[in-house]
Amino acid sequence: MVDNRPIATYVSQNIKNILGYDPDKFLGKMDYFWKKLIHPEDIDNIKIVGQIGEEIINEYRVKDRRGEYHWIYSQHKIMENDECGLEAIGSFWDITERKQAEEQQRMIDKIDTTALMAGGIAHDFNNILTICKGNVSLAKFYLKSLGDKPLKTIKLLEDAEQSFDQAGYLTHQLLTLSKGDSPVLKATSLKNLLTESVYFALRGSKVDCQWEIEENLYPVEVDEGQINQVINNLVINAIQSMPEGGTLTVRAQNITFHGQNPKIPLEKGAYVKVSFADQGCGISDEVIEKIFDPYFSTKKHGRGLGLATSFSIINKHGGYITVDSKEGVGTTFHIYLRASTKKMVKEESNIPKEIYNSMQTNKKVLIMDDKDKVRRVFYELLTSMGFDVTCTRNGEEAVNIYKQANKSFDIVFLDLTVPGGMGGKETIKKLKAMDPSVTAIAASGYSEDPIHLNYSDYGFAAAITKPFSMAELHKVLHSVIC
Repeated sequence: MVDNRPIATYVSQNIKNILGYDPDKFLGKMDYFWKKLIHPEDIDNIKIVGQIGEEIINEYRVKDRRGEYHWIYSQHKIMENDECGLEAIGSFWDITERKQAEEQQRMIDKIDTTALMAGGIAHDFNNILTICKGNVSLAKFYLKSLGDKPLKTIKLLEDAEQSFDQAGYLTHQLLTLSKGDSPVLKATSLKNLLTESVYFALRGSKVDCQWEIEENLYPVEVDEGQINQVINNLVINAIQSMPEGGTLTVRAQNITFHGQNPKIPLEKGAYVKVSFADQGCGISDEVIEKIFDPYFSTKKHGRGLGLATSFSIINKHGGYITVDSKEGVGTTFHIYLRASTKKMVKEESNIPKEIYNSMQTNKKVLIMDDKDKVRRVFYELLTSMGFDVTCTRNGEEAVNIYKQANKSFDIVFLDLTVPGGMGGKETIKKLKAMDPSVTAIAASGYSEDPIHLNYSDYGFAAAITKPFSMAELHKVLHSVIC
């Protein structure tokens, strides 16, 4: 120490491996060169001088020769020196990789906390939407039977139905944050999924799309619905960052990871890298650190769920998402998804037309749902179609009623989630044991619940997602009756 200022007398050659500078750059007065490299937010937190014999530990960020910051862990001990009074001997380590892992875990922990609330909120909200949407659908059905007079009222009800669909999309985002909405994977052409999803999300905007898609792109094993949601979120983010219009560049390429990359913690193997580059205002360094946090948004009226949801989805797929941005230039999001060796299977869509008229049937239906108003909506909708309906609150009651009726019910609707009671998964097992030919339909607000998606594996004949309209209920009934 000279005049209470630190003087470096020796710096090891390893400094060049970490920061790219020769050791002699640091010799002499450290505050001239060293302090210029330390992150401004960390300078005031660094302790250099202490009591004799004291061991001092610091963690801070230092800029390397390329302008990138490294996290440094330093440890030195204050000792007496006859010539200069005090001296410090110590060492430091590059802990950037550890800090990045901690930051990733911090984001995951935040999302996990949100997930605990999201699952319950979305389930209850979907029950409420089922009541609202079902009643609106039923009112519209009754009004149509009156002829042309109530057309204005019907239009208002149709607008209300659309708002329920928008609310349902919000609960889908919440469910994706929750653990209950795990991805159901299948080999998929990412090129086709990208094209369809991006064009759909860009409809009505002032943003054009430029494509740079590599030929023979690897297939990826993904949940198409969830990846579509990620694409939609990133495209919407780009549109909002370019309110006056611009170009969104979408790139997709095959890449191979040969070893650990501290910035992209993925295993060795083949991946598809997808990038979304906008020409917007860009994001500051301060904001970019929080960009994937739940409920953080740079928009005045943003909810802050889109990017957090996207991070959660990609993480559940075993992939990774990063962001690069420069203020005044634009922002680029990069997605990494592991390539799949499985063959892609083409699926044909077969959706029945919406039919509102009565099915003219006297078939008996048993409804099991723990919510009184949901049961009432079921009852009104089904009786208007001509069904003979019986309602019950939980699985235990449903099994007893089915048994007492001597297995005379033609269709059984089972709610998969019944707090404090027997849900659909357990109930269908008991009904199947009693009557192997029972026709049961799974009902759930968890649209991507594995039971809901693979209902036949659990003994169900079909599944319906809450909230649903009269037409959607008619479709699922049509599929099991006809």
